[in-house]
Amino acid sequence: MGFSFERWCRKNERILARILNFGNVEYKAGPFFNRRLTSDIPGFQIDLMFIRKDSKIIVCEMKYFDGKVPLKINKDVEDKIALFINHNPKYKNYTFEKALITTEGTQEFLKDREFFDYIITFDDIFNSAYWN
Repeated sequence: MGFSFERWCRKNERILARILNFGNVEYKAGPFFNRRLTSDIPGFQIDLMFIRKDSKIIVCEMKYFDGKVPLKINKDVEDKIALFINHNPKYKNYTFEKALITTEGTQEFLKDREFFDYIITFDDIFNSAYWN
């Protein structure tokens, strides 16, 4: 289900851009993959990222929650951003923001720590205001 959720989000990135309130800004969107090439440089995956024309990048972490297992958030988002900049230095002066896209609400401790700049849940995704 997690892979299906990620694919759905990637195919519906325009809805997510509207929810993130930049649907009118020109951008490119998609996942980013970098394979491990040597033992000292790790590979990494960014589930979805928006590279905006106004020099802002939104890095999205997607988590499917089935209600049985507590939602665990990868704390390596900052590391992924650093690795992305190392491999793409032309983006080093961009502003980076982090978004969590999940099927359910998040654990309260995440909201308290304000780790993510945006949190999108199914309630947001299926709000008819964003589907026009």
